[in-house]
Amino acid sequence: MSSQTSLVAERVRLRQWAAQIQFPWRWITFACLFAVLLIGSLLDDIETFFSKQVVKNTGIILGSLSLFMAMMFSGNYMASFNMFDMTETAQLNHSYEANEYMRYGAFMENVTHELQAAHINKLELLNRNAPEMKIYCKAMKGRGGEVIFPVFNYKGYALRDDKGDICEIYDSPNKEIAFAVPAGYDGNYILTYEFPWYWRLGDIISLCSWIMLVVGSVYYQVRREKKYEDSIDCSLLQ
Repeated sequence: MSSQTSLVAERVRLRQWAAQIQFPWRWITFACLFAVLLIGSLLDDIETFFSKQVVKNTGIILGSLSLFMAMMFSGNYMASFNMFDMTETAQLNHSYEANEYMRYGAFMENVTHELQAAHINKLELLNRNAPEMKIYCKAMKGRGGEVIFPVFNYKGYALRDDKGDICEIYDSPNKEIAFAVPAGYDGNYILTYEFPWYWRLGDIISLCSWIMLVVGSVYYQVRREKKYEDSIDCSLLQ
């Protein structure tokens, strides 16, 4: 059974850049883009080469800054993202790198980087493509076991077995994701994060924003060309 994170769009970096509405610093990107349009509008009537060059250079700088911010804050959706890298600097040891905060009641010294298991014959990490994780698990015959993911149990995570059925998850002693494995189970489990509906709304808003920018740029260029042609016609009539 495919999860909500298996869409092709989730693996495309361009989509990750466009979806900045989902990030805390999203306003910087859009502020830079609209600043380019505002500067272009203010200097629309100035025809000197120097002014045109200023607009061009300003647009390049703001556009580059927007792209840089988009790349920096899209790390949570890249396959190389490792949510287990800890940051232990002065007065910052309460959180993870990439903005995953520890839950209340969890302790940094008890956080591990590996899967934990009890009464399990074999446990193997098959694939990790954040925020999706796939494992192989073989439990003891006649006795159930328990597996703990090194991920804090925040609302939105879902665990499925080979049949696609949702399995119950609960808090481990350190507030990480834990689940019970039936006796004799031999198969895979997939842990995914089910994105909230408003994230999809954010995608739509981001896409509409890009479309508006493209249409606006084309319209602006056509209007400038028409204005230039009208000025030539007027000069010929004089």
